[in-house]
Order: sequence, then C-alpha cells, then structure tokens
Amino acid sequence: MTTLTRDEAMKALFSDRRITLESML
Repeated sequence: MTTLTRDEAMKALFSDRRITLESML
C-alpha cells in the first residue's frame, strides 16, 4: 500500500468523484 498524505488522498478522492459525476451527467 502506497503511503499518501491526507491532502493527496483527499485530492484523489475528489478527483475520482468529480470524474464519476461528470461521466454520469
């Protein structure tokens, strides 16, 4: 498991969520 800072983890989550939301629209 790669070690990520909390900011990096949050950015990854938000970017993934944004991509899924855009693909759903």
